[in-house]
Amino acid sequence: MQEPDSGFDSAAWDRQQVEIRSKVITTDTFTWRVEAGVSQDKLRLVGGLDISFRVDQSERERAVACLVVLSLPTLEVVHEATLNLVMPHSYRPGYLAARECPAYMQLLTAVKATPFCPQVVLVDGFGILHPRGCGSASHVGVLADIPTIGVGKNLLHVDGLTEQHVRCCMRAAGEGTRIPAAAGDAMLPTCHPNGSITMPLVGLSGATLGMALTANAGVQKPVYVSIGHGISLSTAMEVVRCCCLHRVPEPIRQADIRSRQHLRELLDAGV
Repeated sequence: MQEPDSGFDSAAWDRQQVEIRSKVITTDTFTWRVEAGVSQDKLRLVGGLDISFRVDQSERERAVACLVVLSLPTLEVVHEATLNLVMPHSYRPGYLAARECPAYMQLLTAVKATPFCPQVVLVDGFGILHPRGCGSASHVGVLADIPTIGVGKNLLHVDGLTEQHVRCCMRAAGEGTRIPAAAGDAMLPTCHPNGSITMPLVGLSGATLGMALTANAGVQKPVYVSIGHGISLSTAMEVVRCCCLHRVPEPIRQADIRSRQHLRELLDAGV
């Protein structure tokens, strides 16, 4: 069990984020492919990282971090590991990695020596779609030297992007109604034959920071996909699409379910 650290140095974390951002690679750094030919390496193992929190009777913020590894194409969970901890400090916007990455690094370090080491990891959070271009997914990817993808449930308001506008545009596209006039050509959503909708997240700077995705016709709220490290946005979208049975891709969804269950069992047992 980790004990909380009393100090938090935002200036030090700012410097670390800038340093890590300089090491982020936004192109594919691997030979595998999601849809591989006979002679190509195929993506087989996809990891998911998430963490669940709850304040206990002693007013400590207890947490369980979870790594799951799923096998493609069945999306069967073939590996699960959890880590119990007390959060070192309270949440600060833009510094999620300060709370979560140490636990994620322990889980990834342990799995690397097993046959279940994932070829790519989906992280509940963001990568370059971040005020300083370096969210949790980028931290994990650079420090663990593994391709990572950020998948967020709520859009960070970065570079002029707003969740309200993105959701309004995607809803209009799904309903076949007029797209709000504020959407430029680069931000127009696309409806796909399988019922999914995608929309590039293009900031005021002109940079494409990620993609909004509703994976099928039954999904109303998008998730927000961004490069973490060592992967291109197009490949990141391929990976996320092939992992979606519901709104949230299955690796993160399973990590969330299992971390919540484990935390509930711990607290119910008074541990």
